[in-house]
Amino acid sequence: MSFLVRLLGTCLFVGLGTAFFAACGSARSEAPGPALDTDSGAAGHDAAGLGDVGSPGADAASSSDGSSDAAGDALGPCGANGQACCVDFACNAGLVCDGTKCGGAVAPYACPTGAPEAVFVGEVVPAPKIAPWSRPFASVTFANCGATTWSAVAANAPTGVKLGPAAPHDLELWTRTRIVLPADVPPQHQVTVVLAVHAPPLTGAHAYAFQIVREGTAWLGAPSPTHLLDVETVPAAPVALCAGVTADPGGASDARAAIQSCLDQTPAGGTLALPPGIFRLSAPVSVTKGMTLTTAGTSADPASCLSYDAPKCAVFRADATLSPASASTRGFVRLGALATSVAQVTIDHVLVDGNRGARLGSAAATACASGNNGEGINVGANCTGCTLTGFASARALCGSGLEWDGDGIVVKNSVFWGNGDHATQNMWSDGLTIHKSDNGKVDGSSFIDNSDVGFISGGGVNASYTNNYAGQVSQVAFAAIMLDNFNSAALGDHSGAVLTGNTVECPAGCHFGIELGPHPWYASPNIKGGTVTGNSVHGANIQINAQGTGIAGNPTVISGNDLGPVAATSAFQCGNVSGLSPLNVSAESVVDLKGGAATGAVSVPCP
Repeated sequence: MSFLVRLLGTCLFVGLGTAFFAACGSARSEAPGPALDTDSGAAGHDAAGLGDVGSPGADAASSSDGSSDAAGDALGPCGANGQACCVDFACNAGLVCDGTKCGGAVAPYACPTGAPEAVFVGEVVPAPKIAPWSRPFASVTFANCGATTWSAVAANAPTGVKLGPAAPHDLELWTRTRIVLPADVPPQHQVTVVLAVHAPPLTGAHAYAFQIVREGTAWLGAPSPTHLLDVETVPAAPVALCAGVTADPGGASDARAAIQSCLDQTPAGGTLALPPGIFRLSAPVSVTKGMTLTTAGTSADPASCLSYDAPKCAVFRADATLSPASASTRGFVRLGALATSVAQVTIDHVLVDGNRGARLGSAAATACASGNNGEGINVGANCTGCTLTGFASARALCGSGLEWDGDGIVVKNSVFWGNGDHATQNMWSDGLTIHKSDNGKVDGSSFIDNSDVGFISGGGVNASYTNNYAGQVSQVAFAAIMLDNFNSAALGDHSGAVLTGNTVECPAGCHFGIELGPHPWYASPNIKGGTVTGNSVHGANIQINAQGTGIAGNPTVISGNDLGPVAATSAFQCGNVSGLSPLNVSAESVVDLKGGAATGAVSVPCP
């Protein structure tokens, strides 16, 4: 399921998914909690008071040990003040859950003299160690010390006062990125907001904090204290992957041999449906025949493995010492060999985790830093007529979350998140890198906080790139979306390709929102063709930069895009560049503006 994003003034709000899963637990304070918080629970009820709780999900109610949570189901919807809390932490309008019962969400507060409009009062935080996919209870309380009432508004309202994540800033990691208030909050009153915390399936420490925001205007006051919550797997008994083969779903033991054995056993055209879990790989695994690789029971779920309401997926997590060079591959998950194509592979609801933080001291990281980015790629593919749906690739060491060769690629409802590090030389990573894929389709997918280019295509005759979201929320990218030729005259044919309906937002910064042509990088021939229309691009140094695109008889068409304002001068990798404008068309580009006009014509000398 794709991100739905809108940038209003200085504020970004993102909505993702529809289901809300949680279970009631005891309230926790700032004091250290249990060693590992494994609260999990049922599909939520759509109750008033929390607003953006969505529709019921498909998970059965369960306790932390996986048994049925009949007691939780029996509680039913919350009612009057003091009644026991229902399983989704929701209460009737104007009330809020404290983990066990419903009570008033708003209470008087004595604001200090000179206080900012929003003042942090207190919180209930999850335990410092929590399990992937867990649903712990949490809340945060802020006071309105301003002069006007904070009015509770609908979740999708473009104005009003809401709560948003402050760490990671505006990123939908623990909760939705905009959380509605449970009731109006007059001046000199405080409000407690229950947080629908969903722990991600990416192990390691993640920042956690929240702040009041006035949509379209500004963040108010200071955020709540930043905590580092450590997502760690729970020891688990081995699970069956295929006939006669088991593996550790908690990542404590290496699962590489077991997964490769099951891939090899699956017949051509067959399906390997893995159980959910985090499977540690000490070496690459390869798919060498047409087949489907999926997580059991997820194929009908519209959410990807890294969506807010994600189903539990099979996660392939790189070991801290994993080195793809040991198997002569680019990527530790391979579809086809480097020199041999495979066809008709489907990957459905599988997450590939490069485990970047744990690998920074490895030989692979040293190779990345020296310019060998093949060591840092998550997935490498030489695959024709292949499909990824509900797929996710995250935390690649460098290079790319997914590097692709092969015509007819289809990527739908997938997420490419947090790949590489923009601030460190050669540790950059694309989200999705397509060298060439004629008739390829990338639709409804999200490219979040990738550090080189979020999504880049080096060629694709009659390809379509539609309804995607590319956003830089907490780190800079050179470009959010790019049509390129990778410095090769053999690539760069985008004839008949359409780039439309995409949203680009760069609150953390993009040098280019959409880059058309290679010339900021290298002086190779112009790319050919392509139609870029109906896209929304905001927050970049240049929103659309046409520099080395189009040829006589096959121009690039650019028209009807919603482009935000830009500063006249901005910093690029090689220094400040002046004369910038939202739509820049350099002199060597051949572009059909369909009666419109470019707003600038500079040549940026570097990305």
